[in-house]
Amino acid sequence: MLDEGKQLGFAHLAQDEYCPASGRVAFADGLLQRLHGRRAQLQVESAVWRHIMQTYPAMQPFDWDVDQPNRMLADILDRQYTPYLDLLPIFRAWDGPTLFFPIDGHWNPRGHHLAGDTLFNWLQKDIPTDEN
Repeated sequence: MLDEGKQLGFAHLAQDEYCPASGRVAFADGLLQRLHGRRAQLQVESAVWRHIMQTYPAMQPFDWDVDQPNRMLADILDRQYTPYLDLLPIFRAWDGPTLFFPIDGHWNPRGHHLAGDTLFNWLQKDIPTDEN
């Protein structure tokens, strides 16, 4: 059972837990299905998150941490000494048209281009050049 003061992140949505606000377990499952594909978009575009909070008022009493999945993954990768590239700060810094399709929240061509360029530049730092 969830305590009212418990910090919730998206990792908790995958679990079947009782939600006191809605009084049912299906809340998390239904929400997870609705948000599938939009997780990155709602982390990047604050208007999407505001819309979700308005659409699902039962979520409002809880504290949500949209950055938790990235921190959890970074912690795991750091402990394994595994290099990684977190695209969230790059996408948040983008100051142009949306990077997502409006229908499902997946990256649109701009989003793929930004991710590809960023990944290319990140990988380039480990490629030896004639100057090295």
